[in-house]
Amino acid sequence: MKNKDSIFFIGSVFNESIFNCGFQISPATNRWQKGITNGFLNNKINIINICTVPDRIFPYGKLKPKVDNSFFNFENTFLVEYLNIPLIKKISLGFNLFFKCLYLKKKYGKPIALITYNPTFENSLSGFLLQKFFKFNWIDLCADHYDPKVNWINYNPLARKSNAHIFLSYYAFKNAPFKDKYHFEGGVEAKNIKKQNDRKKFTILYSGMMSEWGGLNTLLDAFMLIKEEYNFELWVCGHGYNKKLEESIKIDSRIKKFGFVSEQKLIELSNNVSIFINPRGKDVNGNKMNFPSKILEYLSYRKPIVSTWTHGLSPEYRKVLNVVDSDNPKDLANEIKKVFKWSNSTFYENSLAIKNFIRNKSWDIQTKNLIKWIKTK
Repeated sequence: MKNKDSIFFIGSVFNESIFNCGFQISPATNRWQKGITNGFLNNKINIINICTVPDRIFPYGKLKPKVDNSFFNFENTFLVEYLNIPLIKKISLGFNLFFKCLYLKKKYGKPIALITYNPTFENSLSGFLLQKFFKFNWIDLCADHYDPKVNWINYNPLARKSNAHIFLSYYAFKNAPFKDKYHFEGGVEAKNIKKQNDRKKFTILYSGMMSEWGGLNTLLDAFMLIKEEYNFELWVCGHGYNKKLEESIKIDSRIKKFGFVSEQKLIELSNNVSIFINPRGKDVNGNKMNFPSKILEYLSYRKPIVSTWTHGLSPEYRKVLNVVDSDNPKDLANEIKKVFKWSNSTFYENSLAIKNFIRNKSWDIQTKNLIKWIKTK
């Protein structure tokens, strides 16, 4: 049935079972895309998800990556296949996305917007063709990107031609040389918060990337500077392998590795930690152009968050983060110890400040405001 209030969303949105299949899908990226698409649906926008299954290049990955619809997050999801071969892959995928959108246009009518998640070649090719030849209102959504350099010469030239741009990163939003742009870091999901755990043992949770972008190595160096007398434990969750983590576990029994965990397990761990940690390095290439979405997840539990400051964060987050303005492990360790010494009343005041901060940052409210902006395009 045709619906004038439809949005075509080119992005990979799956349910949790996809992570058991070995595909190249980031849990954080998938969680964020589920958040925005569910937010649109809750605001009575008919979301049509045109998705692909990211995989390693053949023969390390599948020649034609695909899954059945049991992996889809909601009903109106349409899988686009592609030839997973170097050089052919991006062109194949770009044109297949384009033709799939044309098919869906016949079924649902022209959408109020076509949103492409990240300015990849294939997304930008399909968006450009649909905009140029079929007058689609194409919006380029940039979640992350390497440094675009001076005058953004490294930004996809096709993506630059979109009708408008959405940026998660505050730095990208402020500095993008485009007239029509919108800052949208995402939303906070409502959680059933358990009563704060006692403080006999002080636990710190890191969840996210095991690579340099997440800052785990800096955190491990910082944790080693905190003496045993503090009775701390560091819990680490995430997908992938980190050599320094494996070595640190052998040296310090206070470091607990949980690896990749289910959403339910992450909720359980989050409800039982004392503080959250975001040690992302500000000078790592790409960290200017993204927003650490784990901050949104952390905020939902209304507990202290110790975080380095990266350019993707907007200034308002200084109200609810315990900010470390350097990448020095010693400074990070000192901030963790500082929070440890808080009184019970300070913990309560911090929780109340976060509660007030996120009051208008739910996915439903955030997407409602985004929809108003989209309808002006």
